[in-house]
Amino acid sequence: RSRSRAASRRSLPAPRSSWPIRRTSFPCSCVAGIGSAAITTLSVESRDAHGYLPIHYAAESGSVEVLEALRRRDSRVNDQKNQAGWSPLHFAAANGQAKACAYLMDAGAQLDVQDERGWTALHHAAFRGDRSLIALFKRYRAPLDILNNDGESPADLAERYHGDDIEATPR
Repeated sequence: RSRSRAASRRSLPAPRSSWPIRRTSFPCSCVAGIGSAAITTLSVESRDAHGYLPIHYAAESGSVEVLEALRRRDSRVNDQKNQAGWSPLHFAAANGQAKACAYLMDAGAQLDVQDERGWTALHHAAFRGDRSLIALFKRYRAPLDILNNDGESPADLAERYHGDDIEATPR
């Protein structure tokens, strides 16, 4: 009985391999390992086949040093999206990179930006079940009531996949 209940509670999204996070041979895939000195030779507008920019890879890997170096060359953090509509904050949140999320939010990343599925960065944190990341987003006053294309809020995702109540998560 509990097995069928758990199965009905979990209607998982598409396999992770179909999500916008993909490793490529694009030079930006190693952006976190090259250090800020080498960033000066990297074009901040170079996109790979998936529409990823160096800032996406830096956010995904959590490299705050590289994020800082990239921002010194191009300070935009909100309008740099990939083909699926992911901002650097989406990449950091989806990969549990709390320091990168905090850096991007301090730099003015908008917390209500939705990707093509209607997910905000907080939706990704809630889907991960990352309570400390959820608390970080709450401290920055991320909206909890934005619905994705399936009509789900971040709280709905946290409850559905992890049984968590993000409203009760302390800031």
